[in-house]
Amino acid sequence: MSTAQSTPATTARLSLSILTFMFSYMTTAELLNAASVDRQWRKAALTPRFWATLTNPPVGLLLRLIDYSRGLPLTLNMAFTSVEEFRLLCQLLPQFLPRVVGLNLYFSSTDASSFPFQLLWTVLSLPVPQLRTLCLKGEFKRGYMPAGTALLGGQTGRLRTLVLGGFKPTATGGANGIGHLVNAFAGVQSLDIASLSLAHTLSIRSQYPALLELTIQSVGKTLMRTPLVLPTSLRKLQVHFQATVKPALAENWMRVAGIERLNEVFSSLSEGYVLGAYGGRAVVGLACVAVGGIVKLVTKAGRLYWRTALVARDDVPRVLLRLAEADVFDEVLGVHFEGLDAMHFLPSAQLRAMPKLILLVLIVSHDDIRALGDSARSIRLFGNDDIEALPRLSGLRRLVIEGKKGFGVVVEKTDVVCFIEQVSPALEAMERINVTISEGAKASKRIESLLKYVERQVV
Repeated sequence: MSTAQSTPATTARLSLSILTFMFSYMTTAELLNAASVDRQWRKAALTPRFWATLTNPPVGLLLRLIDYSRGLPLTLNMAFTSVEEFRLLCQLLPQFLPRVVGLNLYFSSTDASSFPFQLLWTVLSLPVPQLRTLCLKGEFKRGYMPAGTALLGGQTGRLRTLVLGGFKPTATGGANGIGHLVNAFAGVQSLDIASLSLAHTLSIRSQYPALLELTIQSVGKTLMRTPLVLPTSLRKLQVHFQATVKPALAENWMRVAGIERLNEVFSSLSEGYVLGAYGGRAVVGLACVAVGGIVKLVTKAGRLYWRTALVARDDVPRVLLRLAEADVFDEVLGVHFEGLDAMHFLPSAQLRAMPKLILLVLIVSHDDIRALGDSARSIRLFGNDDIEALPRLSGLRRLVIEGKKGFGVVVEKTDVVCFIEQVSPALEAMERINVTISEGAKASKRIESLLKYVERQVV
């Protein structure tokens, strides 16, 4: 058979709509390659919305690629290691800046002084009326980004998300401080300050009256000499403390800020106060997730109020003891564990100290649930020295066992049945047991027979 008569490639038979759907998942570089395959591929690859968000495009082709967007609002994501590309971008930005809705620039270099940042400040002194997201972050072994002045010409009424990091720390926000940059940021709702002392130069309450979410990175003792004053509009706070900060100091700093009224608080250090204080609201839920050497503890007080803390494994017993001594667990209705390791951190004695506990949720993998029973069919749930932990929870009304995504189809019914048999002494008070271990049609009969077994146990 001649080449002309050969069967066309499979992709050549794909319709334009299917190609367009496939290309919607491609990066900017991949789209450029796809556009050079043939006429059909090029037509699909040049769909205008694909070019409205550009990630690390070749700066030399930037204006041509922007033309492909056919006037749509633009989002530009650039990571710079080359000074030459940075200079060229600063030359091109003014030509399309009025159309930009998202500008995310990342800088990485050994020495911050290698980048001529004044070129960027000159460009960003122009108005960007459509801008909604601005991210300026730098990571350098030496030095910082020097902050400019009159950022965005004071005309950024639509700006809602602001991320700033790697700027030169100043004590008073003087000529090189960031304080002069925020005159146009009254509408910002999400602020991420990724710098050791950048927050020290900001009057967050006055400059960000509409702020809903605030993240402060690398908070150290120097920054903590200044009280944290939060806008009354704030609902979510994330604070990442340096390892040298003592928990008591972190707690006092956040207590002064008045975090009780917030809907969500996350802290990487001040776990005791963050988890235990809700301004009179009772904690009704506790979640424990073990990830490597870190345990994530979450307490909830109703649907809208929750707090999260990252705690080192060795510190978990101390934190839980503090919460128990403060009577935080008195009103807890439900406890959620993810992973077998997490179950070991909360002894049954503390679970039994929750008089209103009615719901226990276990999120387990195949290996987790096999480990729940040994050859003697004994359960190692809340520590090897407390084998009969779960049966002692006589007030428990509902037990939920769920498989981690991707693990469910390989869990054997016999393993789950072994687990249920071991907790059967506690089933007298049970009103409902949910077992969602297997996924998919092939596993439906397996789960159906298991649930029938559970029903017989409850009856």
